Amino acid sequence: MKIQIKTIFSALILVIAIVYLAACNESNTPKVKVFKVEPSKFVLAYGDSIVMKATLDGQEVKAEWQILPEGVVSIDSTGKVKALKVGKGSIAATYKDYSAKADFEITSVEYFLPYLRMFDDEKKIYEYETSLGHTIEVKDSSLAYYMFSTNSEVLPQVAYIAGKAIQMFTTKDVLTSRQFIDYMASKGFTTDGQILYGYMMAYKSPFKTVSAYAILDTIPNYPLKTGMCFNVVNPILEAIPYPELDWNASLSVIQAKEGSKGYTLSDIRTDNLGRKEYIYGKRKETTEFTEMFITRYLFDTNNKLIKSTLIIIPAHYVFTPMGTDAFSINPKFLTLASSQGYVETNMTGDASRKVYSNSEKDNKFTLRSWRIKIGGYMYIGAGLDFVPYNGPDEID
Repeated sequence: MKIQIKTIFSALILVIAIVYLAACNESNTPKVKVFKVEPSKFVLAYGDSIVMKATLDGQEVKAEWQILPEGVVSIDSTGKVKALKVGKGSIAATYKDYSAKADFEITSVEYFLPYLRMFDDEKKIYEYETSLGHTIEVKDSSLAYYMFSTNSEVLPQVAYIAGKAIQMFTTKDVLTSRQFIDYMASKGFTTDGQILYGYMMAYKSPFKTVSAYAILDTIPNYPLKTGMCFNVVNPILEAIPYPELDWNASLSVIQAKEGSKGYTLSDIRTDNLGRKEYIYGKRKETTEFTEMFITRYLFDTNNKLIKSTLIIIPAHYVFTPMGTDAFSINPKFLTLASSQGYVETNMTGDASRKVYSNSEKDNKFTLRSWRIKIGGYMYIGAGLDFVPYNGPDEID
C-alpha cells in the first residue's frame, strides 16, 4: 500500500513539473505580432480610388506610406488611393519596426474625357493622355495639332488643336448609346438627345470655357468625322485691371497700390540703357484655368514712369492666339475697352497694327502676345503696353 501511494505521489509530481515547464516555456516565448495592409493586392481603373488601411494584430494603426514608382497613384493621410495613370507598382506601409506592402495595377478605361483645361500648356495635354496609356500618333507643333490613339474600343482616337478645339472620334452608335450619354452626364455634360440639322446633338457643358456637341453623321462639304467635340469659349473680363497710369506716380505710390491689390513684387530689372523695370504679379487657380495678372513698370534714368504694362493670362480674355505674334481680338474685350473711352486707330507708321487711345485718361495702349514659363509650363498672355497719350505709340 505504501509503495502504491509513493508511486501515485511521484506521478503527480511529474505531471505538475511538466505543466510548470510548459507554462514557463509559453511565458518566455514572445508573441509574434501581425502587421499587414488591406487590400494586399488590387486593380483600379484610371481615375478610380480605394481606401487602404494598415493593421497591427487586427487594430488599425496610422502608417507611413511610400509609393513605387511615384506618379502612378497618390495616397493621402487617410489611406485613400487615387489612380493617376496607367501602370503597375507597389505601396509600402511602415509603422514603428513593422512593414508590409501591397501590389497594384492601374488599367485604362473605355470611357474618358479629354483634357479640358483649354488654356494650359500643350505639355499638359501630353502628360494627361499618356497617363491614360494613350499613344501620340500625330504631332504638328506649328498648328498645335496632336492626335492620340487610345486603348478604348469605343473611343479609339482623340485629337487636339490646343487652345481651340478637341474631338474624340467614335461612331453614331456609340454617341447615341445610353451608356455613353449616361457617362457624359456623370461628368456634368447633359443632352436632351434631340438631333439638330440631321447630324448634331447639343450638350450643356458644366464649364464656362468649353462648349460640347456630338457629330452623329458626316456634314455635306465639311470634312468633320463623327465624334464628340469640345470647343473653347473665351472667358470674359468684367473689368480691366489697369496698372498705375499716373505718369507722375512715384515708385512708393506704385508699390502701395500694387500691395493693396494683392500683387507681390517678383523682380527688378535694369536694361542696357540704365532704365529700371519693376514687375508685380497675382495668381489664382480655378477649375478651368490658371489666371494671372502681371504688371510691369518701366522708369527712365530720371526715375520717371514712362510705360506701364499689363499682362493677362489666359490671353483669351483679350484675344485668341493664332500662332507666333498673331491673334484675333476678343469682341467682348473690344466692347469693354470702348465703353471705357478707348478709341481704335491705326498705329503711326504701321497701319497693320492698332492703337487704343484715351485722351481723357492721358494714355494709349497696344497689344502683343507674351509667352511666360512658370514651373516648367508655358503660359500665353495678352500684353497691354500703356504709354502717355502725347508720346510715341510704343516704347521699347
